[in-house]
Amino acid sequence: MINFLKKNKTASISALIIAALVLMAVLANVISPYNPLRINLDALRLPPSWGHWMGTDNMGRDVLSRVIYGARVSLLVGFFSALVSMIIGVVIGTVGGYAGGIVDSATTALTDMVMAFPSLLLAIGITVVLPPGIYTVMLALSVVGWASFARLARGMVLSMKEQQFVEAARASGSGPFRIMFRHILPNCLPLIIVAGSLKIGSFILAESALSFLGLGVQPPAPTWGSMVSLSRDYILSAPWTVVFPGLAIALTVLSFNILGDSLRDWLDPRLKI
Repeated sequence: MINFLKKNKTASISALIIAALVLMAVLANVISPYNPLRINLDALRLPPSWGHWMGTDNMGRDVLSRVIYGARVSLLVGFFSALVSMIIGVVIGTVGGYAGGIVDSATTALTDMVMAFPSLLLAIGITVVLPPGIYTVMLALSVVGWASFARLARGMVLSMKEQQFVEAARASGSGPFRIMFRHILPNCLPLIIVAGSLKIGSFILAESALSFLGLGVQPPAPTWGSMVSLSRDYILSAPWTVVFPGLAIALTVLSFNILGDSLRDWLDPRLKI
């Protein structure tokens, strides 16, 4: 992995950006220059300066501090939702693909039903029904995100379950669950991890969209999407209040997508031919 990052400059830059974002989120209390919730009516919409590197918003709050704290929400939602979606989807797809028959038909029908709905629209529907907050956002994204992992896992299991190493495991007396999760699943994990890294970026973008619509983490808690939403009326008079959180969203999503694509090129042997 280290050698791969040394050879691939774009992947190494993306990995460094992601590591810096994670470190920034973890150490937000230490590195944040101001309290992100502190209102200062004497410093409304100040442009970027040495005192406020990213300026202040329409309530005099430091934009840099709010961007730093907003990274906590975005990364937590992205990582947690991707992990839960991965676990649910991989289990359903693996069991359905290996069992076949009516089990496979049922899991495939459920997967197709979930994927038939626009994911963001389905997430909006869930967040409207449940009380707004970070847990609702993570639940909504996990519900809409597992189907793609299930389809990926099912396809890989179908291609592997008749191979010789699986037949050898059956001949040695291994049961279905041991074969699925001890022999087949480890061979699927590289591409599943790649899919997970790509999903994190899409979940961060979805969380920002939900927060922009007022369905995510509620103000005054700082999130990148809500920062853009609350400052959109001042995009001409104070563009920094929209530009910097928007750049944070774009840079984070782009970094995860580039890293995921690079990992796919490294882990998928078919792309090395």
